[in-house]
Amino acid sequence: MFIRNWYHGLLNSILKYHVSLCSVKYYVISVFSLCYIMNFQKTVPSLHCVINAI
Repeated sequence: MFIRNWYHGLLNSILKYHVSLCSVKYYVISVFSLCYIMNFQKTVPSLHCVINAI
């Protein structure tokens, strides 16, 4: 019973860490994209290439 609870807790913490990592990644991508669009409005097609590559 103890091992099952420990395993469940471990799985939960990994899931939370993964979700926070993903949200940080998408936050960085969105900020980068916003700066990219504001600075280089002529190169929007290459921005789409960058997003598709990620």
